[in-house]
Amino acid sequence: MTRIIGLFLYVSSVLGLLGVAAQLSSLAALFPPSHLSTYGPRVPHISQAQAGWIPYASLVLSMTALLSILAGMWLWRFSRLTPQDKTFALAAVAALNYFIGMCVATAVLAFWFVVPKAANMV
Repeated sequence: MTRIIGLFLYVSSVLGLLGVAAQLSSLAALFPPSHLSTYGPRVPHISQAQAGWIPYASLVLSMTALLSILAGMWLWRFSRLTPQDKTFALAAVAALNYFIGMCVATAVLAFWFVVPKAANMV
């Protein structure tokens, strides 16, 4: 039963990474870096710094998902771990996937929308 739960966590985390990547690519298309100045004259430096990598966030998340798939295949097929340790390792990779996806999504939300609005008191 724990193997099924571990595999479910792992597969759902990879799908979550790809889902966040798809959402961020459409968000970057709707709100290009030039939209930061639409909130007012003050554009925070942190938002300008984030504008450099946010258009590439979907690529970063897709590459993270690919590396996660490769790591999962290696852990499941080629490592000499016990089945319980393999399940734990896949769950740890899944937790890392969830963490990366949520950190990138939160960074986009905070530095792309909330901080510029707060700096201009909109």
